[in-house]
Amino acid sequence: MAWKKGRLEIIYNEARRSWYAHIPVEVEILAKAKSSLRTGVDLGIVNLATVYAEDGTWYIFKGGTVLSQYECYSKKISRVQKVLARHGQRTSRRLKLLYDKRRRFLRHALNSMGGRSRKSQLKQKLARYYKERENPLAVLTL
Repeated sequence: MAWKKGRLEIIYNEARRSWYAHIPVEVEILAKAKSSLRTGVDLGIVNLATVYAEDGTWYIFKGGTVLSQYECYSKKISRVQKVLARHGQRTSRRLKLLYDKRRRFLRHALNSMGGRSRKSQLKQKLARYYKERENPLAVLTL
């Protein structure tokens, strides 16, 4: 595996009042895929992920609890926007923080969909399914 370090970027987030340093790194992975079967993943909110394989099989990862929490954040955002509109303002630090919190929550939900193990749960379930190859439609809950 070869890698190349990029240029340091320092960014100030006004809403959080904090500084961040980013160093982009390019990594070249030399490993080859073990299978020629290609899959596509559609990320969403109601269904966190819909995975479709070339051979016609697909999985759906349900996201009901994620959707309810996402709607809770959206209601908080709308309440803050309503208060701001009464005072003739469009944005505030609190509103920016709520948008950021909702975005980070959804990103965390999608990233942690795989679980805490070294191999992601998605990969494990797909591998198990491809070994069995019984049912072309399987609905998975996390």
